[in-house]
Amino acid sequence: MTVSQQLLQRWRDLGRRERGLILAGLGVLLPVALYLHLWQPLNAQRERLHDEVQRLRGDLASLHADAAEIARLRQQPQGSPGASVEALARAAAARQGIADRLGAVTASGDDRLMVEFPAVPFTPWLAWLGELGATGYGVVACDIELAAQPGEVRVQVTLAR
Repeated sequence: MTVSQQLLQRWRDLGRRERGLILAGLGVLLPVALYLHLWQPLNAQRERLHDEVQRLRGDLASLHADAAEIARLRQQPQGSPGASVEALARAAAARQGIADRLGAVTASGDDRLMVEFPAVPFTPWLAWLGELGATGYGVVACDIELAAQPGEVRVQVTLAR
């Protein structure tokens, strides 16, 4: 006799009341088991995916902002291909109104520049640095000290492409 035949025989041997109780118990336990083993894991996965979608939407917004920044930077003047790094620095200083504050400007090849400002207002100097950064030059070394006048600094900066 197989297991299924044994179970069927036991079921037939049970009284009507016992069968009813077993069926009622199954009626309660089956939905609970389905909830615990199917619905809860699916719902937890749905919540994780919802959180992941929110994170990815934030990443997408950040990427759109980065793309807008790249487009803005591409529209800024890059300087002519033949322009020297020293000429770019002097032109940027003139646009920021600090050309008269420029001290020593020493170019080392086409991609390195050392600039000294004996005393310069910090905000226009920072705008000058940002303008050169938009042309592809980054700070390699920088020494900033307070100058005698409030709001002014003494700067020695080395830039490279």
